Amino acid sequence: MNGYMSAREASYKWGVSESRVHKLCQQGLVADVKRFGRSWLIPEDVEKLADTRIKSGKYIKTQSDPTDTEICPKEEQTAREYGYIKQR
Repeated sequence: MNGYMSAREASYKWGVSESRVHKLCQQGLVADVKRFGRSWLIPEDVEKLADTRIKSGKYIKTQSDPTDTEICPKEEQTAREYGYIKQR
């Protein structure tokens, strides 16, 4: 179709896998994308999106203090038996 490219063509143009292009389309991150049967029609003038996935393996922690975590008494007892938690 004129003015559109397939997910395969977009993957070559953007340097990512075809499945990644499908995911971007499914998540609505590609502007003006259209579904045509089982295929995606992507406008040819759309630029590659910035990759916002975490690549470092370091995730943002929700708790600032690791000692604030609560564990149930049974888990605590088991952890003490195996030596994961030192006796006080």
